[in-house]
Amino acid sequence: MLIFFVCSAIPEVYEEGYMHMCFHFIYVMTLLCPGDGYVDYYRIPIVTPAPDGSLVALSEGRKFSQADEGDKVLSVRRSVDGGKTWHPTEFRVDDDIFRKGLALGVVLTDKDAKTVMVIY
Repeated sequence: MLIFFVCSAIPEVYEEGYMHMCFHFIYVMTLLCPGDGYVDYYRIPIVTPAPDGSLVALSEGRKFSQADEGDKVLSVRRSVDGGKTWHPTEFRVDDDIFRKGLALGVVLTDKDAKTVMVIY
C-alpha cells in the first residue's frame, strides 16, 4: 500500500536562535492498494515531481505474491494538483514471461529535456 502524506514544513526558531522544521500534515491519501487492477501487492514506492510541476507516483506491482521472484508490473499514478487528486492507476511495463525481469530501481527527472526516466 502506498500512502501519500501532504504536509507543509514551517521553520520555527527557539529563543536561543536554533531553528527546526515543524511538519504539519494537511491530508493523507492511499494511492495504491492491494487488489487494485490485477496486482495483489505493491513494493518500492516512489513519488517524484515531474518537470511540468505534476507529481508522479510509481511502484513495483507484484501480481501474485510479495516475493522478489514472480510476475511484476510497473504501476504509475499522476497528480496535476499537488497531490489532492490522482489519475487512475496505469500499468506501464509488464514483465510477462521474464519472472525476474522487472525491478524498480531509480527515477530521474531531467528538467532540461522535460522527461521523467525510470530505470528498472
